[in-house]
Amino acid sequence: MATPTFAQPNNATAATAETGAGARLAQMIRDLIITTANTAPRSVQRRIGPSEVGNPCDRALAY
Repeated sequence: MATPTFAQPNNATAATAETGAGARLAQMIRDLIITTANTAPRSVQRRIGPSEVGNPCDRALAY
């Protein structure tokens, strides 16, 4: 039985080892991870919120 080898996703040897359904599944998983990260609320936030200001006082935040 052959010992499995593991490589980083950007490694050219890992990309050539993937074929057919495995390659499609791997690409779908990569796309899902990238899309999820890019559309997460913290990734699309344009301005800092109260939690990033560091002051728990509502009055100080209002000023």
